[in-house]
Parts: sequence; C-alpha cells; structure tokens
Amino acid sequence: MSKSSINMEMDLKDKVIKILIFVVGFAFALTVVSISNNFHRSSLYERRDKKAAIRFPLVSPLLFCGANEGMENNVYSSFRFKVEHYVNDIMSNKKANHISVYYRDLSNGPWFGINEDEGFTPSSLLKLPLLISALKENEEVDNVLIDRTIKFEKKEFIGNQYFKPEVELEIGKTYTVSELLRRTIIYSDNESAILLYKLLGDTKLIETYVNLGLISPQGVMDFNMNVKEYGSFFRVLYNSSYISKESSEFALELLAESKFINGIKSGVPKDTIVSHKFGEQINTDGVLQLHDCGIVYALKKPYLLCVMTRGNNFPELAGIIKNISKIIYDGVTGEN
Repeated sequence: MSKSSINMEMDLKDKVIKILIFVVGFAFALTVVSISNNFHRSSLYERRDKKAAIRFPLVSPLLFCGANEGMENNVYSSFRFKVEHYVNDIMSNKKANHISVYYRDLSNGPWFGINEDEGFTPSSLLKLPLLISALKENEEVDNVLIDRTIKFEKKEFIGNQYFKPEVELEIGKTYTVSELLRRTIIYSDNESAILLYKLLGDTKLIETYVNLGLISPQGVMDFNMNVKEYGSFFRVLYNSSYISKESSEFALELLAESKFINGIKSGVPKDTIVSHKFGEQINTDGVLQLHDCGIVYALKKPYLLCVMTRGNNFPELAGIIKNISKIIYDGVTGEN
C-alpha cells in the first residue's frame, strides 16, 4: 500500500471517529435535556398538587372517575358482600321496607351498588343542587350574588320535619345569600332554602340538572332519584368539574359542618371529615324515608357513600345508615 493511500485511510478514520463522537455527544446532550425537562415538569406538577391540597383539601380536580368502572378488587367485593348480607337481613326482618346503597372509591373509581336503581323521594337532598346552582350563578355574576341581602318576612314552609334545624330565621331580619346557603346546608333549614329558590328561579335550577345529565324535579309529579344519580352531585364537587375549585371547596366545607350526625357520620371515627347531606320524608301513607349521602374523607382513601331507606321509624332508619357506614369504613380502612 502506498504512503498516500495510508494517509487517506487515516484521514477517513479520523473523520469517522469525529462524527461518532459528535453523534454520541449530541445524543447524550438531548438525553440530559430531556431528563432535566421531565424532572422540571414533574417538580412543577408535584408543587402544584401540594399547593392545591393545602388550599383545597376537600377537592381533587386532577382526578376524574369514569362512569363505567366496575368493582373488581377482592377487598371491595368482601365488604360489599357484608353490606349486602346486612341489607337483606334488615329487610327480611321487616326493620326497613327498602334500602339502597351506592359506594364509589374516589381514588381510582371502583364502585358497587345494592338496589341502586330504586327511586326515592329526595326531599331535603335537593338542597345540594340548590347550593350548586347558587354558586354557579355567583360565579357568572362576578361573585356579587353571595353578598346580596334578602329580608325574611314570613314563614312559608308548611311540611313536617322530624330532624328539626337547631336555629331558625327571624322574621323581619335581613340575611346575606352566603348565610342562607350556610343555614340551608348545615341546619337543613327549609325557610332559607325557600328564599334561595325564589331568588334563583326554576331556570337556573333546571340548567344545573340538565348540565349534569339529570332530570330536573321542576314540574315533575312524584319526583324520584336513586342513589347513583344523586351521587353525581358529590362527584362534580369533588372533581370541581361544574363549579370552580373555590366554589366546590366552599360547598364541601358547608356540607362537612352538617348538624345531622345520626347517619353516615356516626358510623365513622369522630375525627373523620364527612361532607354530606341528609333528607327525610313522611309519605301520605305513613311510610318514612331517610337518606344520607356524602363523601367520607378516610385517610388517603376518600370515598362516596349514598344510602336511601324507607321504613316506619326514623331512629331505626338512622341506625341502619350508621351500620352500613361502619361496615364500609372498616372495609375501606382495613379495620375489620
């Protein structure tokens, strides 16, 4: 081989080595940049989540549970069986005419229902969509509605309440919408709810039901809802998917202050936050209905529970809801 050929071969090898070094170096640089960017994005999301958790501890807007997930986990199936056995035992012994249960894990979506298609008269449960409608309207009018004042001139509620509100509106006194919302949810005060209903009107309430894919009770005789349908209201609050995070958090805070402690709340440890709404109904035939639905913030395992009942004794129905709540809480947390 000539000297010139050897030199040409060496030059070619040098060029190939330089190209390889460049390619490897460029690839390494891209990898470093990619890792850095991913770490930065991950850190930003992590910080955002932590801040959101501090500001809005009762909502989880980044999580949405689809409507069609089924129950697959053996742990859930185990306490579902216990609940179903308890429900069947109660009904066979005539301690209740009917019981419906809806449970949903809000962390990853599994759910189960027992007699979940049965319709019940929601009664005071409808104060929750009233709250959601008012907060939606408040957002649309630049947050001025909540400070508006209304004078309470006369009592208009003519029905009966077994679980009466601890405090009542005073005739001749003026109240802000915010205070009326508070009394409507915390004390389940019907006079406060009537004032809010008159303020909002049918159109706003119908809009809320339609937007959530539900039938509105306005103009419907003998309106019924089942446990799964009613659970939709709590899901949109938890995911802040209909009203803002601020409004959803405000609503869940009010629901957590409910003075009704005879149902779901009494079946969990006292320090457990439960954002819930109850409803009661006395039918014309004397049959009683008692319902309690809400979110139980079990440690790291929040879940939605809705129980609707019919029977002949309010304390007994409340005890049934309490027992179902305890079975589920123990099953979720591993207490049993």
